[in-house]
Amino acid sequence: MNELQTGSKVEIAMEKTGHRDELQHNAKLLTTLLDVSNLVSSTMELKPLLEAILDKLGDIIEYRNAKIFTITGNQARILAHRSSLTPEQETTYSMPMDLMPAIMRFSLEKKPMVIADLFASDEISVSFRNAMSKYMDTVFNGSHCWMSLPMVSKNKVIGILTLDHSKAGYYKEHHIEFGTAFANQAAIEFENAALYNETVKKADEIRTMFNIQQAITSRLELDAVLRLIAGEAGRLTHSHSTAVFLVDGGDLVLSVLSDINHDDLIGKRLPAYKSAIGKSLLQNESIILDHPKMQLPPDKELLNALGMHSCLCVPLVAGSRPIGIIAAFSRHAGEFDSEDERIFNMFAPSAVIGVENARLYQEERQRHLEDEQRRHVAEGLRDILAALNSNRSLEEILDFIIREAARLLHTDAAALFRLNREKNSLILEAVCGIPHLEPNNSLVNIGVGFLGKAFTERRPVVKTDEAEMESILNQIPGSDIHANWLKDNCSGMIAVPLICKNEVYGGIALYIKKDKNHREHIVSKDDIDLAMTFADQAALAIDNTRLRRQAEEIAVAAERNRLARDLHDAVTQTLFSASLIAEVLPRIWERSREDGLKRLDELRQLTRGALAEMRTLLFELRPATLVEAPLEELLRQLSEAITGRARVPVTLNISGSVKLPTEVKIAFYRIAQEALNNIAKHSGARKAILEMKANEDEQLGIIVAGLKITDDGRGFDPASVTSEHFGVGIMHERADVIGAKLAVRSVAGDGTTIELEWVGSKQLQ
Repeated sequence: MNELQTGSKVEIAMEKTGHRDELQHNAKLLTTLLDVSNLVSSTMELKPLLEAILDKLGDIIEYRNAKIFTITGNQARILAHRSSLTPEQETTYSMPMDLMPAIMRFSLEKKPMVIADLFASDEISVSFRNAMSKYMDTVFNGSHCWMSLPMVSKNKVIGILTLDHSKAGYYKEHHIEFGTAFANQAAIEFENAALYNETVKKADEIRTMFNIQQAITSRLELDAVLRLIAGEAGRLTHSHSTAVFLVDGGDLVLSVLSDINHDDLIGKRLPAYKSAIGKSLLQNESIILDHPKMQLPPDKELLNALGMHSCLCVPLVAGSRPIGIIAAFSRHAGEFDSEDERIFNMFAPSAVIGVENARLYQEERQRHLEDEQRRHVAEGLRDILAALNSNRSLEEILDFIIREAARLLHTDAAALFRLNREKNSLILEAVCGIPHLEPNNSLVNIGVGFLGKAFTERRPVVKTDEAEMESILNQIPGSDIHANWLKDNCSGMIAVPLICKNEVYGGIALYIKKDKNHREHIVSKDDIDLAMTFADQAALAIDNTRLRRQAEEIAVAAERNRLARDLHDAVTQTLFSASLIAEVLPRIWERSREDGLKRLDELRQLTRGALAEMRTLLFELRPATLVEAPLEELLRQLSEAITGRARVPVTLNISGSVKLPTEVKIAFYRIAQEALNNIAKHSGARKAILEMKANEDEQLGIIVAGLKITDDGRGFDPASVTSEHFGVGIMHERADVIGAKLAVRSVAGDGTTIELEWVGSKQLQ
């Protein structure tokens, strides 16, 4: 009896202990499920949330590895795990396909599935080992029992939770019960997080649209707009990299690449209609491409360089004109879906507007830069024209021209050479930016052909390719200082001929210095035309100098002829008359002393007149004398010269003495000279009077000067004589220049009177 009582007590104690353990496990399960619910408030990031759920699961069910998969169609993709999977294995790890029919059957029936021993010989254990053979020595090394639990939310299986343990047959009914409750709670939290993430995603879409619209209005640089579009596209699709291709002719040019360091790929070209990516433009719709669909050489090469496995493309089309493609890349196969396509298609129109606006701005800016360049060129040519019309020497003008040429063509050095055909060399006449060359002191051998070819063949020659330049320069002897300078500093040259009067004079060479980044200096047709314009300006300067020298030589010869004529017409004849009188004077003196005295007086007047004529000619030879000599003295020389030459007595009356401005004094002298010459040549007068009056009004601060020339000659009818006769027009012009009044009065048979009056400020002296 006592034994039965004792046995009953033990059974009751064990039963109580079992109930207590069950209660403790249930309490722990409820606590864990509550903790899982609280996780949602701490994080809504899907993967961290699921990993935290797996950590909590370890508090109620012991496991070696745990994984959560989502089910889409007949595919199960891993979302989170607590195992020894590497990042690369994680992207490729999937539910064994051989197990999928059985697992899917159990899952759809919302039933758990347990493999008691993975190393047993039954069919499902063998299938598992075969399917997971590459993971058996790593992930499942030491695992024996495996369990799959459906994740059910709203009566729908949304995923699978798998656990494995090192002990065969470890998972029992209560593990299945606890695990199922946990899996269903995890499914609910997964759905909540997915719903939250969907809301966040929608908000991100709206924010992205706003950001792109902001980019359209606030960023006008094309590169900045493209980078913003690529960055926002990558953020919304969670891709590993995004790119923007722009259409250039028949190619797609990779213009922007985000989230990956591959600057060497920028500028890469894909044939627009011969690549898988280009099909998006051809079909004018978004497409998803996996690695097998991108095996054409251009696509495959790009995908391999980026290390990607899938791609989403959306075309950018303005009206009916294709402008480019936005592409998102992922390292995972099957990463993109219709939702990603929807997002891309949603902001593609805004991206098109942004690109078009940026391009319009870029074109406008380029036009502005071109207008600025044209303005600078026009100003430079205007300055050169001013230099051509100035008193600068030819050396100064040529130096100015090549400096302007180097500045406006954005080169670093320039030189102007004169061709010496006899020595087969170039003589430097102007230079800038080349320290070892000196004008008129440096010879450059043209046997190398580059400059000589441009100059002798009368055409511009351009070399900007560094390899080609190096080949040309290597032909020059190494001992040549200029050649060595070119090899060390020059990456390109522009040579244009300089042609004067259809003859090759030489040419201009513009030197392009080497770029540290080895970028090629682009020389456009406009640049070549501008270089030719500078050569034409230099040729004009040389021609002008030649013409000026010829004109000076002709002027000197003409002046000599005029002086010879004046000497012959005036001084020579006066001296000849004086010589005749001197020869007959002794005989006249012997015959009549009174006649002799008359002849002596006539001889005196002739010699004084000749002397005055000589002094007047000296004034012409030395114009500075007209400025230095007093006006009274100049008028006295004119009067005596006319008296001696024309035998017309000229009476000079001067009243007042005022210092006149130089231009006024010279005008008074020239008008008096013209008037007296007219009297000598045309008037037939017996006498003439030259009057000069000048006075100064201290109170008013003005000077009044007057000139009056009268004669008793034959006169003329002013109405029938034009102003061109007798130099009247010239006298009027001289009077107008100084602001004076000139009056010419004459009556036929009653002489002529010329009056000149000038009133000026004393401050003008």
